[in-house]
Amino acid sequence: MRLMRKLHEWFGLLTLVVVVIVSVTGVLLVHKKSLGLDKVSFKLPGYAVSPTTDAWDTLEVGDHLVVTTKQGVFVRVAGEWRGTLPVPVRQLVLHETNLYAAAKDGLHRSGDQGLSWDNLLPGQEVRAAALSGTELFAATLHGLLRTSGEAPGTWTEVVAFGKQPLDVRRIQPLGDEVLLAAKEGLFHLGEGGAMSLVGLPLEESAAAGVSLQRLVTDLHNGDFFGRLGYLAIDATGVALLLLSLTGVYLWYVPWKKRRQAARVRAAL
Repeated sequence: MRLMRKLHEWFGLLTLVVVVIVSVTGVLLVHKKSLGLDKVSFKLPGYAVSPTTDAWDTLEVGDHLVVTTKQGVFVRVAGEWRGTLPVPVRQLVLHETNLYAAAKDGLHRSGDQGLSWDNLLPGQEVRAAALSGTELFAATLHGLLRTSGEAPGTWTEVVAFGKQPLDVRRIQPLGDEVLLAAKEGLFHLGEGGAMSLVGLPLEESAAAGVSLQRLVTDLHNGDFFGRLGYLAIDATGVALLLLSLTGVYLWYVPWKKRRQAARVRAAL
């Protein structure tokens, strides 16, 4: 019995760091979107990602080739590449002599084939942009905005996406209507700004299977059970952390007393 108690204590101590890491990171992963973990970056000695180009879009503008990447916009001029906009850009839109870039920090416009830029919508993360006649559209995480394409100034909100952000990938104006191609589906905006999900005729086999990796991930982070799953992961993470800390306390106090008693006996 004494041996088992000792094994329990020492295995608990040896796995303490792992349990704490798993508990804390598990809770953080459940709330990664609301906490904006993907927007925070830092450098650790010996733990870094090798610099690689994560390209999104490319467009030939005049005699220049413009490429958008997660690292920024690059322009090939006379066979040489130049970095001209050091922010992540998802999409390029060309309209006559103006080039627009849907970027993480706004909607940028260039009148010199991508060599210099000015921000038309600072402070907003723009996912997609489009022009229709004299109107310029920009889709952010929280809504669809529009302004005059000839003289961009005050932006008007066409529709708000509500509490659930929409990851828009393409805007398709259709006269008085607009189609939004998003990660969450295809959405239709009517003349009055009412937004509805377009029901495409998907085959039954399209939703027949789920990969094992997706199932394991959803079980791990609580997505499989919805809101109750998130609460259960939070409660379990906090409980494991408290059990680890109180376990250390319950082990340390008797251990300290035994050492003090041994020192007293040795001094007699």
